Amino acid sequence: MLRSGGKRPSSPHLVSFANDRRGVSEAIAALLMMVIAIAAGTMLYAYSATTFGTAYSQFNDRTSTNEDMAKERFTVLSIWSSIASNLVNATLMNYGEIDLMIDAAYLNGTPVLSSGQLMLSSGQLVSLKFTSTIQQGKTYVLIIASKRGTTVETSWKA
Repeated sequence: MLRSGGKRPSSPHLVSFANDRRGVSEAIAALLMMVIAIAAGTMLYAYSATTFGTAYSQFNDRTSTNEDMAKERFTVLSIWSSIASNLVNATLMNYGEIDLMIDAAYLNGTPVLSSGQLMLSSGQLVSLKFTSTIQQGKTYVLIIASKRGTTVETSWKA
């Protein structure tokens, strides 16, 4: 029933959507905040899982390489040279727990390993031969490096 003037009676329980100026109700606002928080948390989790996963993988690779380097042991048993033919022969022995690959050899800082890499199995003796100008009575330093970075330095007098 309408009062005089044609206005409806105002009731606290009847809310007209057309006259409601609050915008979004509190329930929908709370729901939107939860959705935003969950989406942000999911993105943060995905980013951190990728970042820490990559860091862990790199750490694991580095640790594995360091562990292999600790197991890698080799030495130069003897060196002889021929001054007439400039031939140098170094006898190497792998006394470590794992196989290794000789990657480089330097005589007084000059690279002398020309045939590429040299494989040494555990317990194996191998001869490393190269040519270099050798002078009688002069001291030489032979540095041999493995693929993993282990080095052996030996001084000898021709």
